[in-house]
Amino acid sequence: MRDIKGGRGTQKSITETTDRTIPAPGQLLDRVPNMPPLSDFERTGISFSGYTTSYGAEFHGKPTASGVIFNMYDYTSAHRTLPFGTWLLVTLNGRQVIVQVNDRGPFVPGRVLDLSQRAAEAIGLSGVRWTEFEVLVPRGG
Repeated sequence: MRDIKGGRGTQKSITETTDRTIPAPGQLLDRVPNMPPLSDFERTGISFSGYTTSYGAEFHGKPTASGVIFNMYDYTSAHRTLPFGTWLLVTLNGRQVIVQVNDRGPFVPGRVLDLSQRAAEAIGLSGVRWTEFEVLVPRGG
């Protein structure tokens, strides 16, 4: 069993959380200019938490690890191991945003997720903050 680094205490790896595997991701989109409504997804109960940051202008217009061009105004994220196309519900102080994983990172020890600038702004994230995440599955997908 692998441990997630940067989380509080020791947790099972995301793919082993609650003895369930991560569901097949949604189709990887070229753009996510608008946040899809939560009603478009089923909640899996597979959740985790960790330190989150954002990234923006310095990577805007450059290819992500998935091959999609990074747009800091889209609702996207970077995670080290979750499959590209995975949807996440990210919560900070009661504010929520839905993002799709389309990149790898963060590569700073102790951090778990990077959000695009737009997604970070949607939940009031600045700097490094502890957030909660839940894997979502598109309805009918």
